[in-house]
Parts: sequence; structure tokens; C-alpha cells
Amino acid sequence: MVERRLRTKNITVPSKTYLLLSYLISVFVTCLGASIWTALCVGTIGGLLDVGDVVLHAAVFYAPENMVMHILSYVIGLPLGFASFC
Repeated sequence: MVERRLRTKNITVPSKTYLLLSYLISVFVTCLGASIWTALCVGTIGGLLDVGDVVLHAAVFYAPENMVMHILSYVIGLPLGFASFC
């Protein structure tokens, strides 16, 4: 019913295949690409701040050698990654 009204107004209705493909492209190219880029920014900042490797502490949990710098790399890296999209 909606398609019929749109066609009477000369508005092209995209096919379901086109809608699905555009959705998949937006998810797998745009969104995953953005998250990969943001992770690279955080990782680069972490490397510059010398965060160190993730190690096992007291056989209970894994944490970076330098926890403060690890947190700081996220505080700096996430806004930097997000700002680079603009």
C-alpha cells in the first residue's frame, strides 16, 4: 500500500536487496572501519605513553603493567579517534 502511494507520486522505491546491501555495507565497512581506526588511535597513544604489556597479577586478573597510563591512553585516544572523523 505504501509502495503504491509512492509510485503514484513518482518516487522510486528501493528494492529489498538494495536496502539489505546498503545496510550491510554501512555495518561492515563504515562502522567496523571506524572502530578499527579508533582502536589504532588508542593503541598508538598507548604505545607513545609506554603502557606496556598485559600481565597476570596474583593469578587473579589481567591488567597492564602501568594501569594509569593505560587509562590515560583511552582518555586521550578515544576523543582523538572520534575527532578525526569530522
